Amino acid sequence: MPTAPGPAAAISGASSVDSGATATFIDASRPPFDVQKRVWTVSGGAITVPQQNSAAFIVQFPGVGCYTVSLTVSFRAQASTY
Repeated sequence: MPTAPGPAAAISGASSVDSGATATFIDASRPPFDVQKRVWTVSGGAITVPQQNSAAFIVQFPGVGCYTVSLTVSFRAQASTY
């Protein structure tokens, strides 16, 4: 299936990790030079690790369960969520 033209938000990272493990998620949005703002969120009491690079999001998952990591990206003249 061809990719639609224009900006697109995307996350690159692990789809599952062990309980207590830390995972890093990367903003894989394209084109990266059009990204103006990133807002990362995670559900369920997961612990975020302070990070200087807004394109990366480090999370520790304290227990067994399902967690949702999401990224809202603002591009020049529009917004996209993944």
